[in-house]
Amino acid sequence: EVYQTLANILSDDHNCYGIDNYNMYHQKKITDLSQLASYYLKAMRTCSNFDSKNIMLLGWSLGGQIALEVAAQLEALAYRNIKIYLLDTAIADDKIKKYRAQSDSGKLKNETKKRLTQLGFSKSYINKALSALLAAEKISNTAVSKKLEFSQVALFKATQVDQASSSSIDHHLTNYIISLKYNNINQISKKKIKCIQLPCHHANILDYLDMIVEEFDKF
Repeated sequence: EVYQTLANILSDDHNCYGIDNYNMYHQKKITDLSQLASYYLKAMRTCSNFDSKNIMLLGWSLGGQIALEVAAQLEALAYRNIKIYLLDTAIADDKIKKYRAQSDSGKLKNETKKRLTQLGFSKSYINKALSALLAAEKISNTAVSKKLEFSQVALFKATQVDQASSSSIDHHLTNYIISLKYNNINQISKKKIKCIQLPCHHANILDYLDMIVEEFDKF
């Protein structure tokens, strides 16, 4: 649902489909990136107008990493014309994994709960979101299964630190990711990455839809 406004804007020119977070709605979690992407891809291919000639994938944060794995699996199936739009997705290297391991999972849950409460989500929804956090952490440290050869990638990169976060580890992690030119996406793509820097932080990137949509037409 966080993509609903963006989908509405794009709907005149694109058939837009959103996929719910599997781990929010199933007690048995999927923590393997390849397995989760395969599940999502199977759902995508049931759409009546799934276009094998022109596929566009978009994801924010971990959703972008899943989109990259979906693209890898599509390439393995001989799909070639794929465009991927990443909203501040970062591929974990050893330093990112180290920072994540040092993060206080309890504090992360509390901050997530506070933020979702402020946004007006119901208690049951928030509990589902919190139940998926641990699975998300494991998925985020999983490597994409193959290097992309044909997919074109555009990275919308956040360039600011979220001051609402009280964690010094999170600030160090964010500053490190900001220092990376392509958020390590270049490590898994043979094509040149298009990077669009946005004056936002990771959590409020969807407030910059005008800038994101403008780049859609250029890429």
